[in-house]
Amino acid sequence: MLKCNEKGEPVGDWKKLPSMINKRYYFDAAIIDDNIYAVGGLFDVRKSSEVEVFDAKLKLWKQCSSMSQARCAHAIATYNKEIYVFGDDGVCEKYNPVTDTWTPIAGYTKGASYRGAAVVGDQIYLVGGKGCKEMDIYDPKTNTCSKGPQLPYGIGSCKCVAISDEF
Repeated sequence: MLKCNEKGEPVGDWKKLPSMINKRYYFDAAIIDDNIYAVGGLFDVRKSSEVEVFDAKLKLWKQCSSMSQARCAHAIATYNKEIYVFGDDGVCEKYNPVTDTWTPIAGYTKGASYRGAAVVGDQIYLVGGKGCKEMDIYDPKTNTCSKGPQLPYGIGSCKCVAISDEF
């Protein structure tokens, strides 16, 4: 962990925190309040459905309910204090940390691994993916997914962030 001030400038040195319960890679992460969620990934060569949460106040990891299926190379976004997971197979679900439950949501039209996801307003944009030119737009309020404008070329292994239009 590295503390930063409100300008994003480091304050002090890196501090070691407790390790996750299960070692993994190719997982994705989300933050809700003071909690960091590690979602899916790979254990050795097996996909994982496991989810762990790091409670920053208590400085410890806890196991959460698992996803309905094992995933790696998936995309996630946080919207309205829930975690939305978009699988590379088009199968998607959301996690409610208050009830520790998963609920299926509408899938997108074309499965692609290593997509990026970003929340813009009240929608979640899913961009690119391994060799994919597609953009899908998920609407959490209506639980629908629609096609967005196609990218000029395929973008793989991407991550997305939303920034203001003043960029």
